[in-house]
Amino acid sequence: MKLKTNIYIKVLILFIITFATGVALRQCLSTFTEEALLEIFFKSFLATTFVFLIYLFSRGKWDLFTPVKWKNKYWILILILIILFSVNNYFQVLYSENQYYPEMIKSALGISIIGYIISSTTEEIIYRGFLQPFINANTISNFSVISRGNLFATALFFLTHLGFFTVMDPVFAVLSLVNVIIYSLIAGYLFDRTKNIFVLIVLHIFLVHDKNL
Repeated sequence: MKLKTNIYIKVLILFIITFATGVALRQCLSTFTEEALLEIFFKSFLATTFVFLIYLFSRGKWDLFTPVKWKNKYWILILILIILFSVNNYFQVLYSENQYYPEMIKSALGISIIGYIISSTTEEIIYRGFLQPFINANTISNFSVISRGNLFATALFFLTHLGFFTVMDPVFAVLSLVNVIIYSLIAGYLFDRTKNIFVLIVLHIFLVHDKNL
């Protein structure tokens, strides 16, 4: 039990240090460039750092790009996600009293779209590429439908999206966070079954960009 606890603490410390460093660098550059470019720099820094951590800790033992053996039930899970995100985004744009986020959704062109792509890719690298396999590789028994790594990654994925309350109405923030949890659990499940992070990056980009369709 002590070994398992140490693994969670170790990866949590790496997670916090990396994010804190990224935030500090972003703050230092905030007076020199616009918000969209800052976000791209921040997410690019995180992606680069976590790719290095994947290389450092996996030593080639983590499968991230295994050829996909697709099953029909995976399509059902993806369809559920598309419906949930589409319905939430549709009603948010129509009925949200806080117009900052809906207007941001509608105006997401050019560099903002690039930012969405980089952000989605970065999040999959962090949560499915590093956190989930790190926990699964260092804990015993992962035979349940939802692995320990998936649960841990989902918990951190949820916490890092609490900022929704600063840009959305409370009701839509709660609904969006529910979608975040459902997405992360399904994405984690698909990763555990397919061992292919590229599929999840494409799915994540599509769901985020679905706001603009």
